[in-house]
Order: sequence, then structure tokens, then C-alpha cells
Amino acid sequence: MQSCFRALERRRVRYLLISGQAAVLYGASTFSEDVDVWVAPSAANWLRLLDALGDCNARVYKLTPPLTLPYARRGHGFHFTIPPDAVGDPPGYFDVMAVVPRCPPFSTCACRARHLRTAWGTLPVVHPVHLALIKRTRRLADYDTVSALAQVELRREPSRRTWRWAIANTFDAEGRRELWGTAPATWRAGLRRPTMTAAGVARDLERARQADREYWRDIVAELKTLERRGSLIPEGTLVRDWRTS
Repeated sequence: MQSCFRALERRRVRYLLISGQAAVLYGASTFSEDVDVWVAPSAANWLRLLDALGDCNARVYKLTPPLTLPYARRGHGFHFTIPPDAVGDPPGYFDVMAVVPRCPPFSTCACRARHLRTAWGTLPVVHPVHLALIKRTRRLADYDTVSALAQVELRREPSRRTWRWAIANTFDAEGRRELWGTAPATWRAGLRRPTMTAAGVARDLERARQADREYWRDIVAELKTLERRGSLIPEGTLVRDWRTS
């Protein structure tokens, strides 16, 4: 995967590391198999991305529409495998999006990104506030990650603003009660007491999951239509071969 990030840098691709690997780097998760990036949705940047994927011999993995900017701008994900850097290692799984759920535009999020050292070099990583929005998916396990991320960020920046954000992004009743009860009185002054019952937190969680279902509904429907028409890129296709076909 290091060769992939070197290719992105060499081709000057504007991107942010997001999702599971970002959560791992922030200490809010312990494992993620895939590497997910969010790329700036400009025509020039998209072409630079395809060049970088070609450089590192990326292959289409699964359920991937044509690698065109219109599909990217409609919110589709593009899935690839990257050859291993060392003989005997497994291939890496590399997912790309140009539009991500619930976040402000790429340019806004890029301004708040943090540059973190990783095994693949120093990479731009989406800010925890935006990462929490991305991770509000249909998967229940992602809400444990969001809650952990809230705790990590509050320890890093113990301010009233971060505390209020952390409560809104904590999806267990006990955690919310602890955050509320241990905060300085000045932080709680003038604020409405948040929902801190198990039933109330469960309702908040389900509302977030339903919003994610609605977000993906039209995108998934279009993907299924492409699949019925045989318009998805065959799994295993080299990106460079698709571009020249």
C-alpha cells in the first residue's frame, strides 16, 4: 500500500484518508482491512487519481461503476486491489470516493485535515468531526467507533465546544451520563440536558442509521441498474487497461 500512496503523492492527487484507517490512526478503532480515501472531485484531480492507480497496477475489485467523474460526483464508491509491496504479503484493498455522506465539501474538510505519520508516510487525515459524520452508517459497530472517537478527541482538546460535540457523538447512555456528570458546571450552564436513557440513545442511533439508508438509496439503485445492464467494470480489470479500452 505504500507504493499506492507514493503514486498519489507523485501524481499530486488531492485526497484525505477517511473511514476505518483514519479511526485507527486516531485511536478510536483497533483494526480496518480496507483503506478508504476521499479525493477532490475536480476533473483534473480525477485524472491524476486514475494515473496514480495505473502506476501502482491497481485492479478493480467489485461492484465498481465506470471510472468516470459523473459517477464519482453522484456519490458512488470505487473499489480496487493494490499489489503487495513485499512478496508473500496479501494485496491491499483500496476504496475511493469523490463525495462522502453528510460532510461539507472536500475543500472545507481539507482545510481542517490533520497530517499524521503512518506506516505509509505522513498522510492527510480527515478531521475527527468529519470522520464521525462519515461513520454514521447503517452498521451498528460504527457507532462504537464514533463514541470512541468522541472520547479520544475530548481528551485531546478538553474544551466546552469539544465536550458538547462529544456528547452528541456518544451512542451509549452510560457514556453520555458520565460526560454530563463530570463536566464543569460552567460547561453545563444554560444547556438543555441531553437524552441519557438507553431508549433515548437507541432512538438517536436509529435515526442516524435511517438517514444513512436514505442517503444510499438512490446510489444503490443506480448501481443495481448498472449491474443488470452489465455495465459494471469486470472484477480484476487493470485500471490502465480500462482507460485504454
